[in-house]
Amino acid sequence: MENATGNKVGSSLSLAVLLLGAILIGATLGAIALNSFLYSEAEREPEIITPPRTGMQILQDYRCMKAESKQIILRGVEDNYAAAGDEDIFFSDLHEFMQNRNGKKGAVTVDRSYDEGGMDRFLLDQIEIPSRLVNGIFVIKARSLTETTNDSINIGDLLTRGEKRNFYGTGISSIPQSETWQLEGGVYSAKFSDLIFKDLLNESGENIPRNHDNLLEFIQSDESENASVGVYIGDDHAVDFIGAAMCLPPANAKGMSLLVSPFPGKEDIAKLSCVTGEQEDHCDPYKGDTLCSMSLPLACFDYTGETAPDHVVQTQRENIWSKGDVKFTPAVRGADFDTQEDVHAYCAATFGANYRAATHQENLSGQLGFLARGTAEVTQAWVHAKTEPYGNCWDLITEYETHD
Repeated sequence: MENATGNKVGSSLSLAVLLLGAILIGATLGAIALNSFLYSEAEREPEIITPPRTGMQILQDYRCMKAESKQIILRGVEDNYAAAGDEDIFFSDLHEFMQNRNGKKGAVTVDRSYDEGGMDRFLLDQIEIPSRLVNGIFVIKARSLTETTNDSINIGDLLTRGEKRNFYGTGISSIPQSETWQLEGGVYSAKFSDLIFKDLLNESGENIPRNHDNLLEFIQSDESENASVGVYIGDDHAVDFIGAAMCLPPANAKGMSLLVSPFPGKEDIAKLSCVTGEQEDHCDPYKGDTLCSMSLPLACFDYTGETAPDHVVQTQRENIWSKGDVKFTPAVRGADFDTQEDVHAYCAATFGANYRAATHQENLSGQLGFLARGTAEVTQAWVHAKTEPYGNCWDLITEYETHD
């Protein structure tokens, strides 16, 4: 009996020890897991929430190419619909035309100004946009005055909207699901080229013709200095402001040229560079440095694979050696060539089939200018800026790769 009792007591103690061990192990593992979690949370970088940009920030962030100039046009003021200082819109012939076009005179008006509330009122404005623009973006800040809306935005030629479909139109409620528009903090933005002119039928079921595919083409087709672009928003939306950012090409047509001189100590090696005798930088591959109306020789190049002569190596200028020959045509106006193919063909016709127009980087260093076998019989010559659309007097079609 004592042995049985003793065995029972021993078994109970063993079970208690096991339970206590399990509890201690569990607590230890729990502490380790908790410490690991807390450590990982401390190490984790806090999530950065970027606030939506304002309309002006969207306009300012729009990027143009290096040679292009950027212009911003504003109608109204981005003041979050502040009632003070409402920006009035002049009632024009377009307003009268659109008022009559609505067919609801007396019920729906086109007299809404920026920031103004009130139902059944369209905002109608006319924006003058330079017709020589390359691309651009529209920004509109507007808010609905009702919970449900079937309002729309129309942009383009509104005077002929009954006869031609040269304007863009879309329902505002569909914009959040649209690939054309971006919605950011109550601000709508879209590129001119993405505002596609869609087909539309008139009351007789006939297709209304359109002369252009999108708003960008419509603006560029205007033969005057500025194209008038109408904007029509309504009729139960308040509009804070409308803005446009545009990229304009260089005002003057220019091409790129290099200065030509003999390489020191070697009369049969020509140096084409951007530096004058006064050590001033001459070149501008991005928007050209010489008016296209100027007459200069054209530098023509033939790749021969020749390694750098000893004299070039000794002067540590091997990195700009072109491995070829250079020759110069008689002076010719840059404006006389339409495309880069015409320029290359002129070199081939003048010096032989192996010749083409020299580029601004006929070397492996990435520097502007180069050394080549040839006689510096001129002081300045046209070259082909192979990657810069505004760096040539002629149209850039494809990049012309230099030899390795």
